[in-house]
Amino acid sequence: MDRLRGHRDTRVLVATVDGEVAGCIVFSAVDAPGASRPLRVAGLAPLAIGPAWQGQGIGTLLMQRGLDDCAARGVEAVVVLGHPGYYARFRFRPAHAHGVACKWVVPEDAFMVRELAPGALDALRGRVDYRPEFDEV
Repeated sequence: MDRLRGHRDTRVLVATVDGEVAGCIVFSAVDAPGASRPLRVAGLAPLAIGPAWQGQGIGTLLMQRGLDDCAARGVEAVVVLGHPGYYARFRFRPAHAHGVACKWVVPEDAFMVRELAPGALDALRGRVDYRPEFDEV
């Protein structure tokens, strides 16, 4: 994550409780070479909440503020690789249903997308590529 922070298209939001870091969420630009028009797409990764802080709504708060921040910055869609039951709560849907694929071999329902700007999913097609830093993990 340290290497991602240096990029201008990466946004990190941190939640603190009584001066302690309770969690963070990161959004970084992803490439969408198959899109029918230029799109601003972000990849959500990671969303992390410390064990002592889980179940207290911190993840929900970070997600809501992060998605609002993305929309305010002109991001049109967000992709995430994660637990479908969790991310569906935030209106993420299986990406394959919209013709969007992940570059890695992952369970089909675990790669999801959420439209932030009307019409973005009509233009977003094919594989999306996360920053090269994600290949190094």
